[in-house]
Amino acid sequence: MKDVHIHIPDELADRLAKIADSLGETRASVVREATAQYVTAKEKEITSREMRRYAEEMGPYSDEFVKETWPGVSKLLLELEW
Repeated sequence: MKDVHIHIPDELADRLAKIADSLGETRASVVREATAQYVTAKEKEITSREMRRYAEEMGPYSDEFVKETWPGVSKLLLELEW
């Protein structure tokens, strides 16, 4: 496991401590969980953006295919667990 040091505002540190206390967890474990959730959400956003950009770039070359398949692809992207 990597050791990462961050600086956060006092008010945020106080809020973090309250949450950790109420959950009976350490601040570090709460930060680890929050970071994992944040990174997962951002990875999903990046993947979706890259796939949209690719579909848009390929649109002129495969207009009918993209038009026919995009509704299904976009639904699939929203439903997938990345």
